[in-house]
Amino acid sequence: MRQASYCIFLLILLCLTACEQETNTTKTITVKMNGLNSREKDLNLLNHVFLEIREVEVYSDDAGWISLPTQICLPDLFYLEGSPVKILVDNAAISVDHLSELKLVLGTHNAIMVGDSLLPLGISDEQQSGFRIKIDVYQECYHEMIIVLRLDPHHSIVEQIDGTYVLKPLILAEANYVF
Repeated sequence: MRQASYCIFLLILLCLTACEQETNTTKTITVKMNGLNSREKDLNLLNHVFLEIREVEVYSDDAGWISLPTQICLPDLFYLEGSPVKILVDNAAISVDHLSELKLVLGTHNAIMVGDSLLPLGISDEQQSGFRIKIDVYQECYHEMIIVLRLDPHHSIVEQIDGTYVLKPLILAEANYVF
């Protein structure tokens, strides 16, 4: 019995030591985006949503906002519904263990297609610096963190009284880890 307790203690100590050693190494982060497949809301034959993604940033209490090397893109969120994925950040090195927020910084070339008309998609003034998403993830013992952002294009577009359209994104974030 005493020998079994000693073995369990050594096993726990070994796991804690391995985790402690990993926290001192640089890890990687990947950020992907796809669209939620929900067509409950119909905005006058809305059939394409294009967002110009300029930058992805993450926030750590230890380091503040960290800009990640972003693949600038203009994905069509309707194309991304379901399983297709657009990689925004691919295996970027990061040396912090806790991330509390992620921010998507958009450019000015955002548009929607309603019927046959390509229309500009506005961004509210308070979100001009980017869309903040609470993620609250820890990367202490993992080599790679993969964050998948799922944006619902049908519930993220709001038609204004004057007939213009504004983006108010409904985004779900999911974190996966690779040991």
